[in-house]
Amino acid sequence: IKINSDIPSQTISNSITQILNPNIPSLLSCNREMHKWMTRGLKVTFMKDNEEIGRQLQLIDYENIDNNDSVIEKINQVSYQELKSSGIINEGMIPKLDNCFYALEKNVSKVCIGKSDMLFNKEFRCTTIQ
Repeated sequence: IKINSDIPSQTISNSITQILNPNIPSLLSCNREMHKWMTRGLKVTFMKDNEEIGRQLQLIDYENIDNNDSVIEKINQVSYQELKSSGIINEGMIPKLDNCFYALEKNVSKVCIGKSDMLFNKEFRCTTIQ
């Protein structure tokens, strides 16, 4: 089971900026807030069926350590630009992903990035670009 599976992916994406740039002036206060987010989660809200829902976005899955990885499962042009702007995708990944989007422009249906294990194991997580 994926961590935060009950929280919409757009809400998670919107929270990344706050996590990466908490905008807390005092170093001590920032460290305390980051510790709280890492241990208790970051409070997020989202709309579902015209109702505002509040949840704690868990940054670390303490119950299942295998859920803590850095695979971004799906990327499209919009999320790619957002991830580049926020610095999550940077340096060496940019030319690789630019080439993936170029392939899509040339009528490749999708591109998957991951370890070679994904070729033999459908459960293996990878990044799909469409």
